[in-house]
Amino acid sequence: MAADSAATGLLQSEATASPRDTLRSFLATVDEVAEQKRLGDFDESEYHLLRQAIAMLDFSATPDGDDWAVRMLRVALLHEVLGRTELPAAADIPNAQAVAADDITEWGLPGTRIRLERVMTGPRAGEFLFAADTVAVLDRLYRRAKAQPYRADATPGVYEQVVSLTDADGVYERLIRVHQRLEPVDTTSPRTTLDGFLANLNQAYALVMEANAALAASPPTMSKAEARALERKASGLLHRAVDAVDLRRVPAALREEVGEVAALMLKEVLDRMILPPLDAVPNEQAVAAARDGVLGSFLRSDGPLRWRLPNTEIEIVEINDGDRQGEFLFSAVTVADIHQAYDAVRDLPYRKEAFSGTELDYRSPAVSPGFYEYFVSTPGHLVPRASFSGELIDRLPDWLKTLHGGQTLWQWAALMLTVPAVVSIVTVLVGVTRRLARRIGAPADGFVRMLAPIAGALLVSAGVEFLSGSVHLTGDVLTAVTIIGDALVVAFVVWAVFGLSRAIAESVIASPRTRIKEDSIDATMWRIGSRILGFLLSVAVLIHGLQVLGADVVPLLAGLGVGGLAVALAAQETLTDIFGALMILADRPYRIGHWVVIGEYEGTVQSIGIRSTRIRTFYDSVLTIPNSKAVTSVVDNMGMREYRRIKTNIGIRYDTPPERVEAFLEGIKRIIQTNPTTRKDYFHVVLNDFGPDYLRILLYCFVEVPDWSAELVERQRILLEIIRLAAALDVQFAFPTQTLEIETFPGQPEPPPPAAGSPDELRAVAAGFGSAEKAARPRGLGIFVPPHEEGHKLS
Repeated sequence: MAADSAATGLLQSEATASPRDTLRSFLATVDEVAEQKRLGDFDESEYHLLRQAIAMLDFSATPDGDDWAVRMLRVALLHEVLGRTELPAAADIPNAQAVAADDITEWGLPGTRIRLERVMTGPRAGEFLFAADTVAVLDRLYRRAKAQPYRADATPGVYEQVVSLTDADGVYERLIRVHQRLEPVDTTSPRTTLDGFLANLNQAYALVMEANAALAASPPTMSKAEARALERKASGLLHRAVDAVDLRRVPAALREEVGEVAALMLKEVLDRMILPPLDAVPNEQAVAAARDGVLGSFLRSDGPLRWRLPNTEIEIVEINDGDRQGEFLFSAVTVADIHQAYDAVRDLPYRKEAFSGTELDYRSPAVSPGFYEYFVSTPGHLVPRASFSGELIDRLPDWLKTLHGGQTLWQWAALMLTVPAVVSIVTVLVGVTRRLARRIGAPADGFVRMLAPIAGALLVSAGVEFLSGSVHLTGDVLTAVTIIGDALVVAFVVWAVFGLSRAIAESVIASPRTRIKEDSIDATMWRIGSRILGFLLSVAVLIHGLQVLGADVVPLLAGLGVGGLAVALAAQETLTDIFGALMILADRPYRIGHWVVIGEYEGTVQSIGIRSTRIRTFYDSVLTIPNSKAVTSVVDNMGMREYRRIKTNIGIRYDTPPERVEAFLEGIKRIIQTNPTTRKDYFHVVLNDFGPDYLRILLYCFVEVPDWSAELVERQRILLEIIRLAAALDVQFAFPTQTLEIETFPGQPEPPPPAAGSPDELRAVAAGFGSAEKAARPRGLGIFVPPHEEGHKLS
């Protein structure tokens, strides 16, 4: 045991020194509190008296026994029970002397379960308090005793006075309202789960019926605002009852609707049964014993603790994992089978209010007749007349309210009108956004196109909410509508996410701050990266959507792993192409617009995609080269040249004098040096060879130009200058000719052969080309200076 140590000092030890003292002090203290409340003279001193009464109770076994409102309620309940119980004469109740003489440690009020126990340790040792097990069941004792009359000397109505305290908005009432909103349902044992489930639904039913009756009266005895307040309170109680049901096997998107229907069906089944004595339902102590191996009324099982309502398949099961571990809920199997159970008993009558006397153990053993059918057939939620639309539907002819396939006729009509309307609006929006996107143009068109899936998701969500909320579809029809609607929302969101990634990439590329060229490799990287990111985000959204829809993604992901391996093997070349694209974007061997030679293919790069690179050939066709081949081929990137080479042979006639040849070479050199685009530090102009019908001059130089078009223009300019130079020097270009030499004509004598010359003369001529003082000119005539020798000559 342990009474609250904070109570130490509130009581004189004589007030609780014996069972007689404690009983007398408790009744006197609470009577004084009630009297002050009746007189309206209630101040801090009366609160002090109330705390003294609380200090006489042991709350160690009471759920939430440390809560101020719970303690106040238990004090009031105990006083009410004592006020209806015949107390023994004072001489028959042990006093301090009897306690000391007989070493009394506990005493029970004859004919009741009310006991007082002596505190054995701690600062309050020796005091007698109302025992913990008595305080824990005071609500049940009160329900059994409240029909009995008060004793002649008892103070009546203490319960109502204490819980309200000063007025209708007293401390206790405020605390109860807070608890109803914040405190979770008690599911610490099968007993608390069953008792709380029944109490919450019965209270919700009473509030709904009260609001409906008040609004149906003529004139209404309650405003719509007051009815909506009762509806919110009843809805909160219904949700508390749903919290006692295990919905883990139900898709997250359907849990609220399925939970409400399952809870109401379960209540319909229980209302047709004789409830078991509450003492036969395991409480916290039985749960603790079962965990130690003493099962009691729990079913034998290797799994979690299970308790079954007698002669039914309805089970309350301990949850062994998740955030509700250790709680006892109506099992997932019960939820799955509740439709069959309801169909099996729906034609049976409800049980009577009083059936065995044991119903008084329950907080609320009443029945809620027709609550399920009322719930599934009315518009809105719980009080349809509290809203304008609900009131209109409530006034429809009765034949429209007849049930067919689990829904009323007006609900089927609303479904048939809503679905085509949503589909039509979404279709129109898609067409409008596409036309608007084409009119606006890039890059904003991507964001405009996103409006279609966003609007589609919102419209479908609104349609599902309308059908589930205002129309109030239930059962399999609601399940189908919700799953299809949520699946469409997921598809729209995937569409929007993928479109958003592409729109952002295009906006970045088009932004003047980034200075990314439209056809650059950076633009390509942004586009490919956005598609990959969009794909990954879309997959994440899709997986989350499947989880919400109830799909088990663990085996799905495992299947995707195995299937992904098979797909990877089947699509090996495609995956190689994708990795090739990433390698090209990382290594950048070429860019869009470059003139390249990839293997045997030559052209200008048009695009670099995920799977292939496209080049436009010089005969204007488009070649698609797989990235896997492009990345493994030798790439000759003509577009990355710093200089572009001009190499050509110029043929002049054999009869051109050497002096003119040298002058011609010097002039070509000057042309190269004068052109602003040519490379000045490395070029060649030389008489290179004797051709079959011309003297061959090699021109080898480089020009610095941005592209092939500029290269052709500069090449033309240099060649035109050479033509003008040749005309100025009277140097004639050779062209293929054949000379026919006729030595004699018929009838004419043959000409004498040329003089051979003496050997000495020929030897002298040849020797003259070995001496610069005679005929030899080993470095030319000085007219032409080779480019690489010009600096040396000047120095």
